[in-house]
Amino acid sequence: MKALFISCCCLLITACAPAPEKIWQRSADGNRSYVADIANDASFSVTSSDGQELIMWHRDEARPRYRMQQEQSEINQLIAVDISADGQVIAAASKENFALWDTNTGELQGYWRIQQEPNNEPGQRTQITSIVVSKKGDVLAMGLNTGKVIIFNPRSGRRLEMLAHTDYITSLAISPNGKYLLSGSYDGTALLWNTDTAAFLQRVEEAQPIMQVALDANGRWFFTADRSDEASIWSVMTGEQQAKLQFNDRKRIFSSARFSHDGNFLLTGTPSRMIEIWDTESGDRIRRIEVSVPPGQRPTSATVLAVAIDPNQQTLWSENSSGIAELWQLRDVMPNPANSQTTPETP
Repeated sequence: MKALFISCCCLLITACAPAPEKIWQRSADGNRSYVADIANDASFSVTSSDGQELIMWHRDEARPRYRMQQEQSEINQLIAVDISADGQVIAAASKENFALWDTNTGELQGYWRIQQEPNNEPGQRTQITSIVVSKKGDVLAMGLNTGKVIIFNPRSGRRLEMLAHTDYITSLAISPNGKYLLSGSYDGTALLWNTDTAAFLQRVEEAQPIMQVALDANGRWFFTADRSDEASIWSVMTGEQQAKLQFNDRKRIFSSARFSHDGNFLLTGTPSRMIEIWDTESGDRIRRIEVSVPPGQRPTSATVLAVAIDPNQQTLWSENSSGIAELWQLRDVMPNPANSQTTPETP
């Protein structure tokens, strides 16, 4: 009876916890967002409403800082975008082209087209499915529908192919220095790679396709989630499961995932308007936030495209597919990272 009473009290405390305060909300004038990413320090974001133009938004500005589009780059119908960990460059990709932009000037740094596979079936096209970029744009990584992962150095032109997956790449994450890459595939595997040698350091196998991955910038953890109910945090050093996310859904799809700066928390978004904050040690959910949609929108669903938290872990920024960005106050939700300990970025 005592244990039951304590359990009930905990449930009441969790249920009565105040909702995070919304600091501001920005709408893209009724336009939906197809892709989005938020800078690592939550100071700016980049979105695309028409699938062609990239729009850069600064946190304290109501109007876009830059609108980035280059006709000759043939970047059209964007399917993926990524901001480097230092916030200096943006990588964006359509199905067969990719480009790099300078965030300080909004200028295009370069654009490229992927090579078609010589052994493609008639009518089959090699296409990009995801893209990530390291600090300063030194390393670009792209996942392909063939299961290949391409590592590309824009300055030297060096190109490396990773061939371990047997089905298309669903998600990528890269370390800030570009030395390590995490790939998730529809074949049910997730691989942690050394980008210099193309050797993989850790391997996760699930019964269902891997749909989302994330890599802790401190080199401690990586995250994988399949399209069913397997969502786990793993040790980079040992490959052992650190925690399994605790939820009751029979099927849970994650549309975005990111570790906090200290690596003690995991932030996730879903296609059903939900942001969730998880404890990386236990896998317990400590906060749930529902994002907004425009009044009168039908259907009322929205996908959380990106989520990020500032370095002091006081505010959280979200971008969703309805075109709405929101900033939330987390002062009473998450501890200040000043007392947290992290390890070097070395698997």
